[in-house]
Amino acid sequence: MDLWGALNSAQSYISGGIEGLEEKIRKLQKANSDISKEQGQGQREIHIIQQPELANEWKGPRANDFDDSREAAYKDMERVFSKDYDEYQEKISSEIQRLQNQLNDLKMAMAFASSIEDGLRAVDDTLESAQKQLASIGKDIESLTRKVFS
Repeated sequence: MDLWGALNSAQSYISGGIEGLEEKIRKLQKANSDISKEQGQGQREIHIIQQPELANEWKGPRANDFDDSREAAYKDMERVFSKDYDEYQEKISSEIQRLQNQLNDLKMAMAFASSIEDGLRAVDDTLESAQKQLASIGKDIESLTRKVFS
């Protein structure tokens, strides 16, 4: 494979990697946003579990069991909508940061590949110019030898 082919292959690979990482990051950011919205909605609605207050007339073991169950459900939901959701978001944010670091590395690699491309173009231009000069010199030598040996 020639240098241009190798460079184009590397650039295509890097470009595909960049697109893939950007898509993953977008999906994770959307998931994080969706979780945040759901968490906010849950935290606003969680208080409904404790409604209505038990009437003073409703007493006894069934009332106590019901109230205990309702309080346990409230605490479980409170844990889910605060601690658990925060942990999910932290994990997602961590993964986004990891992918951002990979993306930055690939973008630096692409910038390096572009620099290499510029260098190859300069070399190609120099070689083309040198070939033209050599062809011109060759014609001059042919002209000289015809004049000298004719």
